[in-house]
Amino acid sequence: MRDTVYYLPGRGGEITTGLGQGLQDRGYSVTGRETRGAFLKLNFQQQLTAICSDLQGEFWREDAKLSVVI
Repeated sequence: MRDTVYYLPGRGGEITTGLGQGLQDRGYSVTGRETRGAFLKLNFQQQLTAICSDLQGEFWREDAKLSVVI
């Protein structure tokens, strides 16, 4: 998964628009959680648990990098 980016857009955001689309246009595979629909129905702790599960299950390795863009 070296060329895969886990992307968590802002509230109500989609993976395939904005920055997500820009990453795809640059050749990256983009995965993550869209922050709309069923995800917004989860309470905050459930949202964190879902994101942690995604990251631990698919991206957790010794050489993995985590960048936070606000």
